[in-house]
Amino acid sequence: GSRSEEILNEITAICHKEFGSFKGADLFYIEGRFVVPDKDTPVAIKLTGTDLIRREALMAPEFIQSQYELPFYPLERCIIYDAGSRAFWIREYVADVIEYWEETKALAAEGISFADLLAERFPEIDATKFGKQNLMSLCEQHIGKLHRIIPTPKNEAVSE
Repeated sequence: GSRSEEILNEITAICHKEFGSFKGADLFYIEGRFVVPDKDTPVAIKLTGTDLIRREALMAPEFIQSQYELPFYPLERCIIYDAGSRAFWIREYVADVIEYWEETKALAAEGISFADLLAERFPEIDATKFGKQNLMSLCEQHIGKLHRIIPTPKNEAVSE
């Protein structure tokens, strides 16, 4: 996202000053230039300053197409889950993801539909390509799968 560009520009300025032969730096986005939400970003569930979200992002057509593979993909809280603490503490990672889907399930209980949430989190995608999705059922299925991947303290059963 834009913060990467800010950091790279700062480092580039230092390198130009310190190393006379420095030519510059290039930044390449492979899947997309995603947005880091702030307090004003109009999504119900977010970690400001941390998450990378799809809303208003610049994305490769191949990335957008990949989001149609499963209906929960475009609803995920963050584009990546393989950085920071999530990369090293798997139980915390699973607990974070389950917590997000529990919050999403609460939105479904309040009457938010799959199409509504998709329009909030990723308005650039075509909700009709997913057919009729029940957000509550989708959340329950996904939470169940996550509990089977790595049991959390609330669900200590051994995974199959």
